[in-house]
Amino acid sequence: MRTIPSPAPRRTSVLLGVVLTALVTLVAGVVWALSPGSNADPDRARAAAPSTTGAAQPAAPATPTRSASPGTSGSPGSLQPAPYEEVTPRPAVPLSATADFGTGLTLRIVEVEAVRSEARSPGEVSAPAVRLTMRARNASDRPIAVDGLAVTLEHGAARTPAVGVTEPGGAPFTGVLEPGATARGVYVFNVPPGERDLVRVTTSYTGAAPTLVLAGSLA
Repeated sequence: MRTIPSPAPRRTSVLLGVVLTALVTLVAGVVWALSPGSNADPDRARAAAPSTTGAAQPAAPATPTRSASPGTSGSPGSLQPAPYEEVTPRPAVPLSATADFGTGLTLRIVEVEAVRSEARSPGEVSAPAVRLTMRARNASDRPIAVDGLAVTLEHGAARTPAVGVTEPGGAPFTGVLEPGATARGVYVFNVPPGERDLVRVTTSYTGAAPTLVLAGSLA
């Protein structure tokens, strides 16, 4: 009697074939999706696609930076140099002369005294000194502020700057000088007795007026 084979093995083989085919298809799809030429990723496809213009686009030029030119100030807090102008005094006049600023304001030394300074403030030193009494006059037709009037002194051939002190009796110019009015200012400087043969008294009160120098001997 002939035996009829069971259909179970054949169904199993068919099922295995289907599973293998599905696996192969799945693996092939994953490999294709991950390949460089795949269009599955739109961003990657656009990046890989050649330019339609046929030529590479040049990169945008960098924006040039602007630096401050020498002699100009930079932004607040910067280390760039600020503009300045060197002050050139007018030729010196004798100590006994009247210094004329050319603005209507004149200045004259009316008294010179030998004193000994008294140190009262930081930086001051008690030493032999000279006390200058000066008179300012406003010959213009408008008020002139003398608060900012500066007086300095240099002594000797080396023009050594003298230390200014307040005592005894220092009283700098202050306030506003009305037309036709005069004012008195007193300035004390430490000057060694042997350095008084040649002194230079420099005065200024505004950037719009020249710097004046009175020179000579206080010995």
